[in-house]
Amino acid sequence: MAAEGSTFPMEELRTSSSAGLIQRLLAAAQGLERRFDDCFAPLGLNLTRAEVLAFVARHGSDGCSQTDLAAALRLSESNICTLIERMRVDGWLLRMRSSVDRRKSIVVLSPRGLDVMDQLLESRRQQSQKLLGTLEIGQLQTLNQLLDAILESLTGLPAVSTIELRRAS
Repeated sequence: MAAEGSTFPMEELRTSSSAGLIQRLLAAAQGLERRFDDCFAPLGLNLTRAEVLAFVARHGSDGCSQTDLAAALRLSESNICTLIERMRVDGWLLRMRSSVDRRKSIVVLSPRGLDVMDQLLESRRQQSQKLLGTLEIGQLQTLNQLLDAILESLTGLPAVSTIELRRAS
């Protein structure tokens, strides 16, 4: 039954309509972000900072450009510059000029950033298990396929996990 003055049934919005599904996905994303912020807090990090460290770690001693980092995290150049500076001041990152192109800044993990990666990965693994551990393998595969389809529709590109917390090889 529609609420007075509304043009659609509230139950439909909550359960099966595209708008309802998007609303639930957004709520899930916000909940996941809060849970991972709490998970990383004992390390002195939040989810965004953990994603920065993971992305930089994957690039090893060569580091990565601020532009690549901004694109991967879907942040503006201005926001990533501010975030990198704060993380540099806090001792997580080092920033230097590229030896190839002096106009570019390269970001690498500081010794503190390197030291926290094992804890970060273990915290992420434990939190992921808590959040998704009750799902069966088939459910996880289906969820991954559905999320890939959504990501592909958003980007027009085949879905690839853009941010994965894993050790750089």
